[in-house]
Amino acid sequence: MSGSVVTRWLSLWSVETSCRTGPATRRRAGPSSLVRVWISHPDRAREEREDPRGSSFGVRRGGVWWRYDPDNGAMSNEDQPDTGSGIGQEFGWLLDPAALIGALDFGEIGAEECAGRPTVRVRALARAPAEGRDDAALWRLGAMGADELHLDVDAERGMLLRREARFEGRPFAVSEILEVAFDEQFLEDTFIFTPPPGEEVRSVAERFPVRRNLTIEQAVALAPFIVWIPARLPAYWETEIGFAAEQDRPLSAAHVFLHYSTPGGTHDLRITESPADGPGDLEAEGPGGPWRAIDRNKRPMQIRERAESWHAAQARLDLDGTRILIHSGDIAAGALADLAAGLVRAPSVPPDLGA
Repeated sequence: MSGSVVTRWLSLWSVETSCRTGPATRRRAGPSSLVRVWISHPDRAREEREDPRGSSFGVRRGGVWWRYDPDNGAMSNEDQPDTGSGIGQEFGWLLDPAALIGALDFGEIGAEECAGRPTVRVRALARAPAEGRDDAALWRLGAMGADELHLDVDAERGMLLRREARFEGRPFAVSEILEVAFDEQFLEDTFIFTPPPGEEVRSVAERFPVRRNLTIEQAVALAPFIVWIPARLPAYWETEIGFAAEQDRPLSAAHVFLHYSTPGGTHDLRITESPADGPGDLEAEGPGGPWRAIDRNKRPMQIRERAESWHAAQARLDLDGTRILIHSGDIAAGALADLAAGLVRAPSVPPDLGA
């Protein structure tokens, strides 16, 4: 099924989104973005976005995509077809929400209307987690953290036209389709990518080129900041080291990546380091719990534990001009803080094995 939709999103972040085949009215209630989406099944999509960072757009035809945004410029996966883009996928699942059925229990069915179309409105509750169940559908639906949902489903097409997430009886996030059109015939150039004048299409591999399988001495030689490593870890743990150079587009500081793991993969931790005064922030906030300030070994830092909606414990600190983020999915935040307290400067020359 092909179609276009105009979607309005309201949430704690006051985000408004629209997607359609033509101009859309933009209602400002705070920071906002506007998204127009064309979806032609089975494998073509186009997105155009406007937000405070500027205008961006992307086209997907089969497994190949092209995208432009002001931060990254124009890029494509033509030489890396296994690299996905997400173009059209953020809204495409609304056209066929069948994957949600198994994740929810339903009740209180009634007749309503949305976007000028008759709908079936249901009250839905997320089912208790089952072993091995993939909760991606619940994430898409915005059900994480909600104790109930109110959903409007198009009575003819089965498309999800409205969703309202509630906690203790009060809505905290709402999205609804404002306009929708089905079975449209799109012009062929709808799915042709033309970059802005002066923009050269780059490979997606150039976005964050990382040098991998380095020794710690090589990483130290490349990094324009002090590199820190754990004072001790079990001898059988494996180590992977990578380095990404500073970039102008997207604006990004140099980074060193340290990945420590057990041979069987039962435990692992990752350390990311960059200049403390560099552009950007190492840590993506995510939906985890609050940060807590502590002091270990006279080193001030912040930690937060794993949460139901964020499955990694984290510790972060600045140390002699280096910003450090440590996170692990199976090691507690307190243990990460102990590790951070014992970080030492990485060696710049290999050990003398003849000594």
